[in-house]
Amino acid sequence: MSQKTILFVVLILTLVAASFAPASAQALPPALIYVVHGISGLDMGQPLMQYPLDVSISGLGCVLSNFMFMRSAGPFSVEPGNYTISFSPASATPCSNPAVLTRSFYADYDKVYTVIAHLDSGGAPTASQFWFDVSHSTSDNGKSRFTIVNAAWGPTVDAYAKLKKRPASVKLAGLTNGSGITFQGKAGNWKLWFTPTGSASRLYGPMNMKTAKFYHYFIALVGSATNGYYSASFSVNTYHYRP
Repeated sequence: MSQKTILFVVLILTLVAASFAPASAQALPPALIYVVHGISGLDMGQPLMQYPLDVSISGLGCVLSNFMFMRSAGPFSVEPGNYTISFSPASATPCSNPAVLTRSFYADYDKVYTVIAHLDSGGAPTASQFWFDVSHSTSDNGKSRFTIVNAAWGPTVDAYAKLKKRPASVKLAGLTNGSGITFQGKAGNWKLWFTPTGSASRLYGPMNMKTAKFYHYFIALVGSATNGYYSASFSVNTYHYRP
């Protein structure tokens, strides 16, 4: 598959470790929600890829205005419960236009979530919720943790990750649209790239990431293979805090 790929990387380094002080039975930490805009205007019949949206979350109100394709934002802190996130065309009066996409989700105490507006396997707008595992385990042993999500309209994807100066790469095969996978590896300089499943042709990458011990990194493929693969990539920088 021949595909000219365009590299756009959004890197957000948001330190939220302070939000994860040891919890007591009386005061558990709230849930945290990140939002990613993964729909290109080109895939919506518009002349530009930016596709600005306003975003509202029930209970919080209008949290983002003029939110552009490939951007990520957050975290937004919420108490446990059921929520609805709505995406509407950007307006001079934010969140005043009718929603073009909504997603209901549940948020629990002490959890970190990401909601991605993206295209499904048929090219229709949708939104998916993903959960970060920020718990600590004895297997962490000073490692970084990665979550990779295929939220792009295109083929099933194989993901590859290679630590600098290591001869072998980690292959994460068969990521379908809307699916994700988590793995751990030694902290250091990583290179990641993505191919259609079973092919050596790169859809996206390589992208380089320098990671730290006990921190969690989230990489989402967004956009479409038709109009270019894009990467909305951000580091939550969440310390693995649970014993």
